Amino acid sequence: MAIMRTGFLGIIVSIYNIGCLLGCALNFFYGAQFGRRQAIWIAMGCIIAGAILQTSAFSVAQLMIGRIITGMGVGIDTSTVPTYQAELCKADRRGRLVTTEVLFTGLGVTIAYFFDYGMSFVDGPLAWRFPIACQIIFAFVIIILIFGLPETPRWLIQQGRVDEAVEVMSKVFNAPNTDPFIVAEKEAILNAWAGINVIVFYAPTVLETNVGLARNTALVVGGCINLAFVVGSLVPALGSDKWGRKKPMMFGAFGMGLSMMMVAILLSFNGTAKAHTTSQASIAFFLTFMLCFGASLNAIPWCYSAEILPLRVRAQGTSLAVMNNWLWVFVIVMVTPTMIANITWKAYLVFMACNFAFVPMIYLLFPETKGLSLEEIDYLFLKQDRLSLEDAHQQGNSANNSLANSKMEETAQLDMVEKI
Repeated sequence: MAIMRTGFLGIIVSIYNIGCLLGCALNFFYGAQFGRRQAIWIAMGCIIAGAILQTSAFSVAQLMIGRIITGMGVGIDTSTVPTYQAELCKADRRGRLVTTEVLFTGLGVTIAYFFDYGMSFVDGPLAWRFPIACQIIFAFVIIILIFGLPETPRWLIQQGRVDEAVEVMSKVFNAPNTDPFIVAEKEAILNAWAGINVIVFYAPTVLETNVGLARNTALVVGGCINLAFVVGSLVPALGSDKWGRKKPMMFGAFGMGLSMMMVAILLSFNGTAKAHTTSQASIAFFLTFMLCFGASLNAIPWCYSAEILPLRVRAQGTSLAVMNNWLWVFVIVMVTPTMIANITWKAYLVFMACNFAFVPMIYLLFPETKGLSLEEIDYLFLKQDRLSLEDAHQQGNSANNSLANSKMEETAQLDMVEKI
Protein backbone atom coordinates (compact mmCIF):
# COMPACT_ATOMS: atom_id res chain seq x y z
CA MET A 1 0.00 0.00 0.00
CA ALA A 2 2.88 2.38 0.80
CA ILE A 3 4.35 1.77 -2.67
CA MET A 4 0.93 2.49 -4.25
CA ARG A 5 0.60 5.74 -2.26
CA THR A 6 4.07 6.95 -3.19
CA GLY A 7 3.48 5.95 -6.82
CA PHE A 8 0.17 7.87 -6.93
CA LEU A 9 1.83 10.91 -5.35
CA GLY A 10 4.49 10.71 -8.07
CA ILE A 11 1.80 10.68 -10.78
CA ILE A 12 -0.04 13.71 -9.37
CA VAL A 13 3.13 15.77 -8.98
CA SER A 14 4.85 14.71 -12.21
CA ILE A 15 1.83 15.00 -14.52
CA TYR A 16 2.50 18.74 -14.51
CA ASN A 17 5.72 17.96 -16.38
CA ILE A 18 3.77 16.02 -19.01
CA GLY A 19 1.92 19.27 -19.63
CA CYS A 20 5.28 21.07 -19.93
CA LEU A 21 6.34 18.46 -22.48
CA LEU A 22 3.14 18.98 -24.50
CA GLY A 23 3.63 22.76 -24.38
CA CYS A 24 7.15 22.40 -25.78
CA ALA A 25 5.83 20.10 -28.52
CA LEU A 26 3.20 22.69 -29.51
CA ASN A 27 5.84 25.40 -29.53
CA PHE A 28 8.09 23.20 -31.66
CA PHE A 29 5.48 22.98 -34.43
CA TYR A 30 3.75 26.36 -34.17
CA GLY A 31 6.00 28.73 -32.17
CA ALA A 32 7.82 30.15 -35.19
CA GLN A 33 4.50 31.08 -36.82
CA PHE A 34 3.16 33.12 -33.90
CA GLY A 35 6.35 34.90 -32.89
CA ARG A 36 7.86 35.26 -29.43
CA ARG A 37 5.39 37.75 -27.93
CA GLN A 38 2.25 35.91 -28.99
CA ALA A 39 3.70 32.62 -27.76
CA ILE A 40 4.19 34.16 -24.30
CA TRP A 41 0.60 35.45 -24.31
CA ILE A 42 -0.70 31.99 -25.22
CA ALA A 43 1.45 30.50 -22.44
CA MET A 44 -0.02 32.86 -19.85
CA GLY A 45 -3.53 32.01 -21.05
CA CYS A 46 -2.86 28.31 -20.46
CA ILE A 47 -1.43 29.02 -17.00
CA ILE A 48 -4.51 31.04 -16.03
CA ALA A 49 -6.92 28.38 -17.33
CA GLY A 50 -5.02 25.60 -15.57
CA ALA A 51 -4.84 27.54 -12.30
CA ILE A 52 -8.60 28.17 -12.37
CA LEU A 53 -9.25 24.45 -12.86
CA GLN A 54 -6.91 23.52 -10.01
CA THR A 55 -8.24 26.16 -7.61
CA SER A 56 -11.84 25.07 -8.19
CA ALA A 57 -11.05 21.32 -8.16
CA PHE A 58 -13.23 18.97 -6.12
CA SER A 59 -11.78 15.78 -7.60
CA VAL A 60 -8.31 14.44 -8.27
CA ALA A 61 -9.13 14.13 -12.00
CA GLN A 62 -9.93 17.86 -12.29
CA LEU A 63 -6.79 18.74 -10.33
CA MET A 64 -4.64 16.63 -12.67
CA ILE A 65 -6.21 18.13 -15.82
CA GLY A 66 -5.55 21.60 -14.42
CA ARG A 67 -1.92 20.69 -13.75
CA ILE A 68 -1.51 19.44 -17.32
CA ILE A 69 -2.91 22.69 -18.78
CA THR A 70 -0.77 24.83 -16.48
CA GLY A 71 2.23 22.71 -17.45
CA MET A 72 1.48 23.34 -21.14
CA GLY A 73 1.68 27.08 -20.48
CA VAL A 74 4.96 26.71 -18.61
CA GLY A 75 6.34 24.52 -21.42
CA ILE A 76 5.52 27.16 -24.05
CA ASP A 77 6.87 29.93 -21.83
CA THR A 78 10.16 28.23 -20.90
CA SER A 79 10.88 27.32 -24.52
CA THR A 80 10.15 30.87 -25.73
CA VAL A 81 11.58 33.29 -23.16
CA PRO A 82 15.28 32.25 -23.55
CA THR A 83 14.97 32.67 -27.32
CA TYR A 84 13.25 36.05 -26.89
CA GLN A 85 15.99 37.30 -24.56
CA ALA A 86 18.87 35.91 -26.63
CA GLU A 87 17.56 37.56 -29.82
CA LEU A 88 17.26 40.99 -28.16
CA CYS A 89 20.64 41.04 -26.36
CA LYS A 90 24.03 42.25 -27.47
CA ALA A 91 26.65 39.50 -27.49
CA ASP A 92 28.63 40.88 -24.54
CA ARG A 93 25.52 41.00 -22.31
CA ARG A 94 23.57 37.96 -23.48
CA GLY A 95 24.81 35.51 -20.86
CA ARG A 96 24.08 37.85 -17.96
CA LEU A 97 20.64 38.89 -19.16
CA VAL A 98 19.39 35.41 -20.16
CA THR A 99 20.62 33.72 -16.97
CA THR A 100 19.10 36.46 -14.79
CA GLU A 101 15.66 35.19 -15.84
CA VAL A 102 16.43 31.81 -14.27
CA LEU A 103 17.77 33.56 -11.16
CA PHE A 104 14.35 35.12 -10.62
CA THR A 105 12.71 31.74 -11.25
CA GLY A 106 14.73 30.38 -8.34
CA LEU A 107 13.74 33.37 -6.21
CA GLY A 108 10.09 32.68 -7.03
CA VAL A 109 10.43 29.02 -6.01
CA THR A 110 11.97 30.09 -2.69
CA ILE A 111 9.20 32.60 -1.99
CA ALA A 112 6.62 29.92 -2.86
CA TYR A 113 8.19 27.51 -0.37
CA PHE A 114 7.92 29.96 2.51
CA PHE A 115 4.46 31.10 1.40
CA ASP A 116 3.26 27.48 1.41
CA TYR A 117 4.87 27.03 4.82
CA GLY A 118 2.84 29.95 6.15
CA MET A 119 -0.37 28.63 4.54
CA SER A 120 0.23 25.19 6.14
CA PHE A 121 -1.02 26.72 9.42
CA VAL A 122 -4.38 27.58 7.79
CA ASP A 123 -7.21 25.07 8.22
CA GLY A 124 -9.38 23.79 5.39
CA PRO A 125 -8.99 23.79 1.58
CA LEU A 126 -7.96 27.47 1.57
CA ALA A 127 -4.49 26.27 2.61
CA TRP A 128 -3.86 24.84 -0.88
CA ARG A 129 -6.42 26.64 -3.07
CA PHE A 130 -5.14 30.15 -2.34
CA PRO A 131 -1.46 29.46 -3.20
CA ILE A 132 -2.51 27.89 -6.51
CA ALA A 133 -4.79 30.83 -7.31
CA CYS A 134 -1.98 33.35 -6.71
CA GLN A 135 -0.23 32.35 -9.92
CA ILE A 136 -3.13 33.88 -11.87
CA ILE A 137 -2.09 37.35 -10.62
CA PHE A 138 1.45 37.00 -11.98
CA ALA A 139 0.20 35.62 -15.31
CA PHE A 140 -1.96 38.71 -15.81
CA VAL A 141 0.97 40.96 -14.88
CA ILE A 142 3.10 39.32 -17.59
CA ILE A 143 0.30 39.66 -20.17
CA ILE A 144 0.17 43.40 -19.47
CA LEU A 145 3.95 43.83 -19.50
CA ILE A 146 4.34 42.10 -22.88
CA PHE A 147 2.24 44.86 -24.47
CA GLY A 148 5.14 47.23 -23.82
CA LEU A 149 7.82 44.93 -25.25
CA PRO A 150 8.78 44.59 -28.93
CA GLU A 151 8.95 41.49 -31.11
CA THR A 152 12.52 40.32 -31.72
CA PRO A 153 14.23 41.77 -34.82
CA ARG A 154 15.48 38.34 -35.89
CA TRP A 155 11.95 36.90 -36.01
CA LEU A 156 10.70 39.99 -37.85
CA ILE A 157 13.44 39.67 -40.49
CA GLN A 158 12.64 35.97 -40.80
CA GLN A 159 9.07 37.03 -41.65
CA GLY A 160 10.31 39.58 -44.20
CA ARG A 161 9.45 42.60 -42.02
CA VAL A 162 12.90 44.20 -42.26
CA ASP A 163 11.85 47.82 -41.65
CA GLU A 164 10.06 46.85 -38.42
CA ALA A 165 13.14 44.90 -37.30
CA VAL A 166 15.41 47.92 -37.85
CA GLU A 167 12.96 50.11 -35.92
CA VAL A 168 13.00 47.64 -33.00
CA MET A 169 16.83 47.55 -32.94
CA SER A 170 16.92 51.33 -33.05
CA LYS A 171 14.69 51.56 -29.96
CA VAL A 172 16.29 48.71 -28.02
CA PHE A 173 19.87 49.87 -28.60
CA ASN A 174 18.96 53.60 -28.45
CA ALA A 175 20.63 54.41 -31.76
CA PRO A 176 19.48 55.82 -35.12
CA ASN A 177 18.59 53.48 -37.99
CA THR A 178 21.78 54.50 -39.79
CA ASP A 179 24.06 53.58 -36.86
CA PRO A 180 26.89 51.29 -38.13
CA PHE A 181 26.10 48.66 -35.47
CA ILE A 182 22.44 48.43 -36.46
CA VAL A 183 23.29 48.35 -40.18
CA ALA A 184 25.84 45.57 -39.64
CA GLU A 185 23.49 43.66 -37.31
CA LYS A 186 20.65 43.83 -39.85
CA GLU A 187 22.88 42.61 -42.66
CA ALA A 188 24.36 39.84 -40.53
CA ILE A 189 20.88 38.55 -39.64
CA LEU A 190 19.82 38.70 -43.27
CA ASN A 191 22.92 36.74 -44.29
CA ALA A 192 22.70 34.21 -41.44
CA TRP A 193 19.25 33.14 -42.52
CA ALA A 194 20.46 16.14 -13.25
CA GLY A 195 19.06 15.25 -9.65
CA ILE A 196 17.92 18.80 -9.08
CA ASN A 197 14.21 17.93 -9.39
CA VAL A 198 14.42 15.64 -6.37
CA ILE A 199 15.46 18.65 -4.27
CA VAL A 200 13.06 21.19 -5.84
CA PHE A 201 9.92 19.02 -5.89
CA TYR A 202 10.46 16.81 -2.85
CA ALA A 203 12.79 18.71 -0.48
CA PRO A 204 10.43 18.44 2.54
CA THR A 205 9.73 14.75 1.79
CA VAL A 206 13.45 14.01 1.44
CA LEU A 207 14.24 15.87 4.67
CA GLU A 208 11.50 14.04 6.54
CA THR A 209 12.10 10.55 5.12
CA ASN A 210 15.88 10.47 4.76
CA VAL A 211 17.12 13.08 7.25
CA GLY A 212 14.46 12.55 9.92
CA LEU A 213 13.33 16.16 10.41
CA ALA A 214 9.91 17.10 11.75
CA ARG A 215 7.37 18.31 9.18
CA ASN A 216 7.54 22.03 10.03
CA THR A 217 11.33 21.97 10.30
CA ALA A 218 11.56 20.17 6.94
CA LEU A 219 9.44 22.89 5.29
CA VAL A 220 11.62 25.70 6.66
CA VAL A 221 14.89 23.94 5.79
CA GLY A 222 13.50 23.14 2.30
CA GLY A 223 12.90 26.85 1.77
CA CYS A 224 16.45 27.67 2.93
CA ILE A 225 17.90 25.04 0.57
CA ASN A 226 16.07 26.66 -2.34
CA LEU A 227 17.36 30.04 -1.17
CA ALA A 228 20.88 28.63 -1.68
CA PHE A 229 19.77 27.90 -5.25
CA VAL A 230 19.00 31.62 -5.69
CA VAL A 231 22.35 32.68 -4.22
CA GLY A 232 24.17 30.31 -6.59
CA SER A 233 22.24 31.74 -9.53
CA LEU A 234 23.89 35.11 -8.93
CA VAL A 235 27.14 33.65 -10.31
CA PRO A 236 26.04 33.24 -13.97
CA ALA A 237 23.84 36.32 -13.76
CA LEU A 238 26.87 38.44 -12.90
CA GLY A 239 29.76 36.55 -14.48
CA SER A 240 28.78 34.27 -17.37
CA ASP A 241 29.87 36.86 -19.96
CA LYS A 242 33.26 37.04 -18.22
CA TRP A 243 33.92 33.36 -17.40
CA GLY A 244 32.12 31.79 -20.34
CA ARG A 245 29.70 28.85 -20.49
CA LYS A 246 31.84 25.68 -20.41
CA LYS A 247 33.98 26.14 -17.29
CA PRO A 248 31.14 27.08 -14.92
CA MET A 249 29.08 24.12 -16.18
CA MET A 250 31.98 21.67 -15.70
CA PHE A 251 32.91 22.92 -12.22
CA GLY A 252 29.25 23.03 -11.22
CA ALA A 253 28.55 19.47 -12.39
CA PHE A 254 31.62 18.23 -10.50
CA GLY A 255 30.50 20.05 -7.33
CA MET A 256 26.98 18.63 -7.67
CA GLY A 257 28.33 15.10 -8.08
CA LEU A 258 30.56 15.54 -5.02
CA SER A 259 27.60 16.86 -3.00
CA MET A 260 25.40 13.91 -3.99
CA MET A 261 28.21 11.50 -3.08
CA MET A 262 28.53 13.05 0.40
CA VAL A 263 24.74 12.98 0.91
CA ALA A 264 24.69 9.28 0.02
CA ILE A 265 27.62 8.50 2.35
CA LEU A 266 26.14 10.40 5.30
CA LEU A 267 22.63 8.98 4.88
CA SER A 268 24.01 5.45 4.62
CA PHE A 269 24.53 5.55 8.42
CA ASN A 270 20.73 5.56 9.00
CA GLY A 271 19.82 2.82 11.45
CA THR A 272 23.12 3.09 13.33
CA ALA A 273 24.19 4.99 16.43
CA LYS A 274 25.62 7.75 14.23
CA ALA A 275 22.41 8.23 12.24
CA HIS A 276 21.25 11.46 13.89
CA THR A 277 24.58 13.27 13.50
CA THR A 278 25.28 12.16 9.93
CA SER A 279 21.72 12.93 8.80
CA GLN A 280 21.96 16.45 10.17
CA ALA A 281 25.34 16.89 8.46
CA SER A 282 23.86 15.86 5.09
CA ILE A 283 21.80 19.08 5.06
CA ALA A 284 25.04 21.02 4.44
CA PHE A 285 25.64 19.05 1.23
CA PHE A 286 22.06 19.60 0.05
CA LEU A 287 22.94 23.29 0.36
CA THR A 288 26.24 22.94 -1.54
CA PHE A 289 24.40 20.98 -4.24
CA MET A 290 21.92 23.81 -4.72
CA LEU A 291 24.69 26.42 -4.71
CA CYS A 292 26.59 24.51 -7.42
CA PHE A 293 23.45 23.92 -9.44
CA GLY A 294 22.41 27.56 -9.26
CA ALA A 295 25.89 28.64 -10.37
CA SER A 296 26.05 26.30 -13.36
CA LEU A 297 23.47 23.89 -14.79
CA ASN A 298 20.50 25.90 -13.58
CA ALA A 299 20.74 28.97 -15.78
CA ILE A 300 23.54 28.54 -18.33
CA PRO A 301 21.90 25.73 -20.41
CA TRP A 302 18.82 27.92 -20.96
CA CYS A 303 21.05 30.60 -22.46
CA TYR A 304 23.23 28.09 -24.32
CA SER A 305 20.41 26.19 -26.04
CA ALA A 306 18.96 29.44 -27.40
CA GLU A 307 22.25 30.91 -28.66
CA ILE A 308 23.83 27.92 -30.47
CA LEU A 309 20.91 27.46 -32.87
CA PRO A 310 20.61 29.25 -36.24
CA LEU A 311 17.69 31.63 -36.75
CA ARG A 312 15.68 29.40 -39.09
CA VAL A 313 15.34 26.62 -36.48
CA ARG A 314 15.87 28.56 -33.22
CA ALA A 315 12.25 28.36 -32.06
CA GLN A 316 11.97 24.65 -32.93
CA GLY A 317 15.41 23.80 -31.52
CA THR A 318 14.84 25.63 -28.24
CA SER A 319 11.44 23.93 -27.94
CA LEU A 320 13.08 20.55 -28.50
CA ALA A 321 15.76 21.27 -25.87
CA VAL A 322 13.21 22.38 -23.29
CA MET A 323 10.94 19.46 -24.25
CA ASN A 324 13.80 17.11 -23.48
CA ASN A 325 14.29 18.88 -20.14
CA TRP A 326 10.65 18.47 -19.14
CA LEU A 327 10.61 14.83 -20.27
CA TRP A 328 13.43 13.95 -17.87
CA VAL A 329 11.96 16.13 -15.13
CA PHE A 330 8.77 14.05 -15.47
CA VAL A 331 10.69 10.78 -15.27
CA ILE A 332 12.68 11.86 -12.20
CA VAL A 333 9.72 13.37 -10.37
CA MET A 334 7.63 10.30 -11.19
CA VAL A 335 10.09 7.74 -9.80
CA THR A 336 11.53 9.75 -6.90
CA PRO A 337 8.98 8.80 -4.18
CA THR A 338 9.40 5.12 -5.04
CA MET A 339 13.21 5.41 -5.17
CA ILE A 340 13.41 7.12 -1.80
CA ALA A 341 11.00 4.63 -0.21
CA ASN A 342 12.82 1.56 -1.54
CA ILE A 343 16.55 2.26 -1.98
CA THR A 344 16.78 5.29 0.36
CA TRP A 345 20.35 6.74 0.33
CA LYS A 346 21.39 4.74 -2.77
CA ALA A 347 19.11 6.98 -4.87
CA TYR A 348 21.67 9.77 -4.54
CA LEU A 349 24.37 7.59 -6.07
CA VAL A 350 22.39 7.61 -9.33
CA PHE A 351 22.47 11.42 -9.42
CA MET A 352 26.13 11.44 -8.38
CA ALA A 353 27.05 9.26 -11.37
CA CYS A 354 25.05 11.44 -13.79
CA ASN A 355 26.71 14.64 -12.60
CA PHE A 356 30.23 13.23 -12.82
CA ALA A 357 29.44 11.98 -16.35
CA PHE A 358 28.43 15.51 -17.39
CA VAL A 359 31.96 16.88 -16.87
CA PRO A 360 33.78 15.11 -19.76
CA MET A 361 30.64 15.42 -21.91
CA ILE A 362 30.64 19.21 -21.59
CA TYR A 363 34.40 19.42 -22.12
CA LEU A 364 34.37 17.33 -25.30
CA LEU A 365 31.09 18.28 -26.97
CA PHE A 366 30.20 21.85 -25.99
CA PRO A 367 31.91 24.74 -27.89
CA GLU A 368 32.43 27.99 -25.98
CA THR A 369 30.14 30.84 -27.08
CA LYS A 370 31.21 33.66 -24.76
CA GLY A 371 31.35 37.07 -26.46
CA LEU A 372 30.13 35.86 -29.86
CA SER A 373 27.10 37.27 -31.63
CA LEU A 374 24.39 34.82 -32.61
CA GLU A 375 25.56 35.03 -36.21
CA GLU A 376 29.22 34.44 -35.27
CA ILE A 377 28.21 31.32 -33.32
CA ASP A 378 26.95 29.82 -36.59
CA TYR A 379 30.56 29.76 -37.83
CA LEU A 380 31.49 27.37 -35.01
CA PHE A 381 29.50 24.64 -36.74
CA LEU A 382 30.61 25.19 -40.34
CA LYS A 383 33.26 22.44 -40.30
CA GLN A 384 33.64 18.98 -38.83
CA ASP A 385 36.64 20.32 -36.90
CA ARG A 386 34.91 23.33 -35.41
CA LEU A 387 36.37 26.79 -35.77
CA SER A 388 37.94 28.32 -32.69
CA LEU A 389 36.48 31.35 -30.92
CA GLU A 390 39.07 33.57 -32.58
CA ASP A 391 38.24 32.15 -36.02
CA ALA A 392 34.54 32.75 -35.45
CA HIS A 393 35.25 36.32 -34.38
CA GLN A 394 37.38 36.89 -37.47
CA GLN A 395 34.76 35.35 -39.77
CA GLY A 396 31.98 37.40 -38.20
CA ASN A 397 34.00 40.60 -38.10
CA SER A 398 35.19 40.24 -41.69
CA ALA A 399 31.60 39.67 -42.83
CA ASN A 400 30.38 42.70 -40.87
CA ASN A 401 33.34 44.84 -42.03
CA SER A 402 32.76 44.00 -45.67
CA LEU A 403 29.09 44.86 -45.28
CA ALA A 404 29.93 48.12 -43.53
CA ASN A 405 32.54 48.99 -46.18
CA SER A 406 30.10 48.31 -48.98
CA LYS A 407 27.58 50.52 -47.23
CA MET A 408 30.17 53.31 -46.92
CA GLU A 409 31.10 52.95 -50.60
CA GLU A 410 27.44 53.24 -51.57
CA THR A 411 27.10 56.39 -49.44
CA ALA A 412 30.27 57.91 -50.96
CA GLN A 413 29.02 57.20 -54.47
CA LEU A 414 25.68 58.84 -53.71
CA ASP A 415 27.48 61.91 -52.31
CA MET A 416 29.56 62.20 -55.51
CA VAL A 417 26.45 61.95 -57.67
CA GLU A 418 24.74 64.67 -55.63
CA LYS A 419 27.79 66.97 -55.97
CA ILE A 420 27.91 66.46 -59.74
